[in-house]
Amino acid sequence: MPLVSRIIANKQEHLLEAYRLLPNADDKKRFIKSVEYVDIELVDSVVAWLRQLFHNLVKNPTTSKSTLMNIKACNYLDADILRAERKQELFNRGLQTLSQGKVGLLLLCGGKNKRFGGTTKFLKPLNIPSKKSTMDLMFDRLKALFPLAKCEWSLRVFMVCSQ
Repeated sequence: MPLVSRIIANKQEHLLEAYRLLPNADDKKRFIKSVEYVDIELVDSVVAWLRQLFHNLVKNPTTSKSTLMNIKACNYLDADILRAERKQELFNRGLQTLSQGKVGLLLLCGGKNKRFGGTTKFLKPLNIPSKKSTMDLMFDRLKALFPLAKCEWSLRVFMVCSQ
């Protein structure tokens, strides 16, 4: 299926608007290459799953943590129960994967909130001395990993901020 059709079928029209706003042909080529790299259908299915999970939590706020962790799509690893050697092995594997450029980051940032003055919570400066946002703090931590992986900062980041 052509890229534009995939974008429209998966309700990602904002990508077309972002493309339209790019100033030159080279930027547009790089953008297309980046978008082609993304499994749009997978992203759409993850977002749909998260929406359903959120909907279920709103309908039944007493859902226990154990119930949530039993959901098949919710793969996670509880680092607290791992032996130190296994933690180090997984950390090293992560650094190796990072150095090979095989890591991407999808941020589901929520939306604008009236309590935060109508701004996206993830981008709002926090009430801490540095006045950094949650995004700033998270990226500071991520940037610290690249020297450990002995590679340059090279990470595809996709942010979804609903209105």
